[in-house]
Amino acid sequence: MTNQNTLSYQHNSTMKSSLPPQTTGSSTTSILQRLESKMFQFFSEQRQYENLSQRQCEEFETKLFQREEECRQLSQENGRLSMKVNELNALLHQYTWNIEEKEQIFRQNLEKLETDQPHSNMKEESTLKHSIEILQYLNKELNQNIDRLKLLLESNASMKESLQQQISDLQEQVERKELLLAEQFKSFSNEKALYSQRMVLLHTENLHLKTKVQDSERMASQLLILIQDLRNETDALRKDYAQAFQTLKKEFKQCQIRQFLKKGSVKQ
Repeated sequence: MTNQNTLSYQHNSTMKSSLPPQTTGSSTTSILQRLESKMFQFFSEQRQYENLSQRQCEEFETKLFQREEECRQLSQENGRLSMKVNELNALLHQYTWNIEEKEQIFRQNLEKLETDQPHSNMKEESTLKHSIEILQYLNKELNQNIDRLKLLLESNASMKESLQQQISDLQEQVERKELLLAEQFKSFSNEKALYSQRMVLLHTENLHLKTKVQDSERMASQLLILIQDLRNETDALRKDYAQAFQTLKKEFKQCQIRQFLKKGSVKQ
């Protein structure tokens, strides 16, 4: 601003020194007209600059609002992702608990089968002994008892086969469920890793946006300071031009007085 004031003062001094010692009224009027034209041009350029600065401020405010809206949307997306991760963690915990429960049931079934089988063998032996005693005392019913014994043996074999088949089916079901749960657990682990990566990326983007917002705020502050400096410089220039205009008016009056005195001396 000091440099511009100095230039303004030099410009005014140059204008003053360029004036002839005795100027006519028309030349002074043309000088005033040129000065007024320059002042009008300066104020017009100043208004254009102020309008441009205002538009830039409005554009900056719009961009800042857009950044704030993007930050808000990212925060909402982070909230939704956090809820999704919590749901996946709860579901994973539920699957883990189901696996443990099914393993416990399977072990109980195996223990039950292991304890029931000796009891069944003892029962069969007792039945065989009783059948032999019956055969010893009842020769007439020998064929019927033999048939009954065959039926019992066949039933026992079918029961064993059925139990073995059930055990095999249970083992296959447990293996299939374990494989399925392992695949689901792997899938959930992959999804959890992807969500974790996404959250890290979103956190990084949020930090980047915060940095941009802070930079934008600093730029806005600097722009406001620059606008204030320009306004101060404009006020100073207006004062300088007003002083120059007053000086020219005084010189114009002095010229008129000299012209009047000159005409009076010529008449005398």
